[in-house]
Amino acid sequence: MAKKEEKPDTKGGKGAEAAAGAASGGSEGEAKKGGGLGKLLPVVGVVVVLQAVITFAAISAFGPKKTRADVHATELVTEEHEEMVEIQVVDDRYQNLRSGETWLWDVSVFVQVSAEHQETVEGKLEVRKAEIEERVSRVFSRAEHVQLTDPDRKTINAQLVATFEDVFGKDAQTGESLVSKVLIPKCRGFKIEGQ
Repeated sequence: MAKKEEKPDTKGGKGAEAAAGAASGGSEGEAKKGGGLGKLLPVVGVVVVLQAVITFAAISAFGPKKTRADVHATELVTEEHEEMVEIQVVDDRYQNLRSGETWLWDVSVFVQVSAEHQETVEGKLEVRKAEIEERVSRVFSRAEHVQLTDPDRKTINAQLVATFEDVFGKDAQTGESLVSKVLIPKCRGFKIEGQ
């Protein structure tokens, strides 16, 4: 029997692809795999190198700068640290009804002032004692329960700082508050039952 000769399919079927692959010197699988990957690897390599160069340039431009001291360490003058004094403002119990329940808060409040302002603060504390106690009472009675139970007491502390800045005033020379810090070493709540 005579062998039939296979004619290449000119309609675009599998035979045409195989014939094109054979004509280029490779098989069908090699034509599909090698073409895209061979072009993609150099592009990815260029992108990675470009990214490394840009990152290095950004770090070099915006990173820490070298500095040099103009004064020798032996010539440095140390400032004297201001001595701080703690003054007790209140030590009392305040009622709070904000949570829908009655709570009694046992509270101590101190202010920290510099030694040079101690007399001024103590004098104003003596003269305006009732006003200060009433304003501190208002802060605790109006506070939300979550603010009173907050371990840092940030909200209560901020309200007391504003109150004491208003009552004690500011330093005439520097314009800073006479009170450096508000300390609340005791803030214990007791739920009152059976009312």
